[in-house]
Amino acid sequence: KEKLRCYYCGQVAKTKDHIPSKNLLEKPYPKNLLTIPACLKCNQSFSLDEEYFLNVLVSSLKLVNIFFLP
Repeated sequence: KEKLRCYYCGQVAKTKDHIPSKNLLEKPYPKNLLTIPACLKCNQSFSLDEEYFLNVLVSSLKLVNIFFLP
């Protein structure tokens, strides 16, 4: 049986990465979330980037609410 390869680096994939990140979704999550094969190293390496992106997004939305909405 052919092993799945990590979408990012080509190594053997032992996990699945959610596309889009679950950080951007509210619970309960849809049952049909898209995933791609990923090795553990690549899958975990995006966690801090996803958290940073979410914080920037939330901060930006708060600024819009403060300055542009009555």
